[in-house]
Amino acid sequence: MKWNRMISFGLLLMGILLFAGCGSQAQPQEQETVSYTFTFANETGEDVVDLKLRPDETYDWSENLLTTDVWETGYEMPVTLTGELPESANGWQVQMTFADGTQAQWDGVNILDGGKTTFQANTKMEQETPDMQTE
Repeated sequence: MKWNRMISFGLLLMGILLFAGCGSQAQPQEQETVSYTFTFANETGEDVVDLKLRPDETYDWSENLLTTDVWETGYEMPVTLTGELPESANGWQVQMTFADGTQAQWDGVNILDGGKTTFQANTKMEQETPDMQTE
């Protein structure tokens, strides 16, 4: 009799857990895969050995985006981000590590397809949207 109660209780508990798991859950919204290509210009006066991005401080930094060992000052570099990119209300953060080991961070960088951002010494930057560019 004692075993029957334990088995009945176990079956009842399993049924409750199974029923609880059958509720309808909100399906995640489908996100569009995007591909942005933009230009970064290094006018910092320093050669860069590491370049990382993130939407804001709640995210980890990306892997190093450089395709060469050193991104020399005075040069531009195309950057492409592809995938499901999070929205960033206040712009993205960019972190550079220079050849001498020092680092700089820029906040509020707008990532726009076809845009250009020029990074300057003392963490200054200039941004051009595709509509602002002149040929």
